[in-house]
Amino acid sequence: MEFLPPPPRFPDPALRLDGVSVHRGDRCLLHQISCDFPKQTVTAIVGPSGCGKTLLLRCLNRLSDLQSELQVSGHIWHQGRDLRDRRVDVESLRCQLSLIRGPATPIAGSLYDNLVLPARLQGYSGNFESLAREVLALVDLPADLDLQQPARYCSPETQLRLCLARAIAMEPDILLLDEPCVQLDSAATLALEELLLRLCDRYTILLVTNSLAQAGRCATYTALLHPLPISGQASPVTTLIEFASTSQIFRQPQHPITDDFVCGRR
Repeated sequence: MEFLPPPPRFPDPALRLDGVSVHRGDRCLLHQISCDFPKQTVTAIVGPSGCGKTLLLRCLNRLSDLQSELQVSGHIWHQGRDLRDRRVDVESLRCQLSLIRGPATPIAGSLYDNLVLPARLQGYSGNFESLAREVLALVDLPADLDLQQPARYCSPETQLRLCLARAIAMEPDILLLDEPCVQLDSAATLALEELLLRLCDRYTILLVTNSLAQAGRCATYTALLHPLPISGQASPVTTLIEFASTSQIFRQPQHPITDDFVCGRR
């Protein structure tokens, strides 16, 4: 493989990936992904459509385990433990690393059901009404919102904020967002990005996006995944091309693929 710029290492990252690879049978889907995701920042994950960005997120909270045809190798470190360890409680893990995919999909029922059901399943014993109002405030939904209205009849923006609030009610460490703004108009998208910038004071946010403009507006760091020719593979395999501050990715990329990608030549 050609030389790739080494990603920065951080002294106490939220997540550390060491040699994460994914295979489906003889085909390699992700090859040797190694990087640190720093705490309490927004990190954008960009790359061509279909290159494996969503797959990487699913590996982090082990939703990839639900696809028996996938073989995941390497190490994913979080709070001093390897999340690939078989002893890890995956249900608890998926609360700590909560994945929200766009378009947002509330559960059937009212807004209130969406906000309290996950906490109830976790054994929460506090005041559910207070919990609901607290997480609504964190995602900038009005305090006087009718919590008994059906969630699926709300606007796409409200549904997305509701799903964020539902995830926050489970007290996550990391929010994994997969194209969250796919159904939002430009004004709602900008408002959501402003919310993410405030939420990263509390949470680490990994944002998969196909919009370079969005990465430029709200991400402190950006990681580029892109296929490369790999010895022994018939077709190019996705790997981490470059991980750096977003300003460097856009202004002084260290790899020609990064330069071509951000300039629209790829």
